Amino acid sequence: MQAEKPSKKEITEDEAALYDRQIRLWGVDAQARLRNANVLIVGSSALVNETCKNLVLAGVGSLTIWDKTLVQPADLGAHFYLNEFDIGKEVGSSRGAAMLPALQQLNPRVKLSFKACTLSEEPNEGLLDFDIILLVDAAFSQIIRLDRLCRHHSIHLLTASAPGLYGFIFIDLGTYSYFVERAAQNGAGEKVKETLVEEYPSLDEALAFSWSALPLKKLRKFVSPLLFSFFAIWRFQEKNGTLPTTEDLPVLRQDLGIPEAFVAEQVLQDLVWGLGTEYTPTCAIVGGVLAQEAIKIITHKELPVDNFFLYNARDGSGVIHHVPHRRN
Repeated sequence: MQAEKPSKKEITEDEAALYDRQIRLWGVDAQARLRNANVLIVGSSALVNETCKNLVLAGVGSLTIWDKTLVQPADLGAHFYLNEFDIGKEVGSSRGAAMLPALQQLNPRVKLSFKACTLSEEPNEGLLDFDIILLVDAAFSQIIRLDRLCRHHSIHLLTASAPGLYGFIFIDLGTYSYFVERAAQNGAGEKVKETLVEEYPSLDEALAFSWSALPLKKLRKFVSPLLFSFFAIWRFQEKNGTLPTTEDLPVLRQDLGIPEAFVAEQVLQDLVWGLGTEYTPTCAIVGGVLAQEAIKIITHKELPVDNFFLYNARDGSGVIHHVPHRRN
């Protein structure tokens, strides 16, 4: 069932009491924007679990999940909202549907809904009801198609995945305005809001960028090898219609788009090995960042990730890259 778009209402006294801590953090206006936001999440992986939990607790107005993946025994390891009784049910056997009761208990004020569908089964018009779309663990063909569609209709898009020990988030907001608070120049300790505008590149622009102008020394200093590893996997998936296996590592290394020596063999091997697997700590970190950036986008407070976030659980690092690279 499709969620109704939440009506534009102000924060009630009860909501102000419930969200008191976060209102102190980002203000009542930001909480009101969350209260009126209509969010779509496509997917139902463990990464979606983490992301939904944080968005529901933050108090988004409406959250809809599109998903047709049936609950399997292997899901119980990383999906903390699923249990053995969800396996094989005629009703609620989809992971997305099975998540809803637990999510609703977290925050009864959020309008939750579910639709048993895939992105390709829904007409484009069905996406226009949403303010922000999160596409999780999708094939490259779905990511690139949805990015073009969202840019055309000025819908904010976040896409993410967390295979094994690594994770990425890509954000495309088109022309995006946000505000920051700065100290007033009168010296009285007051703060003023300043509105800024950022142009986000499309995924097409990011993938078309040539890194050949940057020397290897500069690449090593400023760019994570994970970026090129994910790009190589996307190109492989686009050409072959399937994800690579460890047997395809030589092909991937030749298609990195940069000198092979830049990407350690272990990094690419670990990433390929982790495709299709879910590691709870990785999902927790990437899901937390994904929800945090969605909240920034909805509230227009501060600049969200522009435009790639990459996480490496081996060393605990999380880095942000703007692609195409800004030449300083």
